[in-house]
Amino acid sequence: MTVDSGELTGAGTLTVTGNTTKQTGGTWVIRSGPHLVLNGGVTHTDGQVCIDDASNTGDPLVDLNSTWTMSGTASIACA
Repeated sequence: MTVDSGELTGAGTLTVTGNTTKQTGGTWVIRSGPHLVLNGGVTHTDGQVCIDDASNTGDPLVDLNSTWTMSGTASIACA
């Protein structure tokens, strides 16, 4: 899966079996209840990943079952 930017929200589970790439300056928001299961490696070279519950509807959960490699301007934060 390749993520440039976007928002994953609400109750439910998304399972990614292959590798994930976050490669642009956009923000990927994981917010308010989803359960994201990453079974392949993650390559994060640019942009921000924001994991939060800004609306107080349910904490998101990210299960990483491999390696998350960050380089370049990659960050995990909510700005």
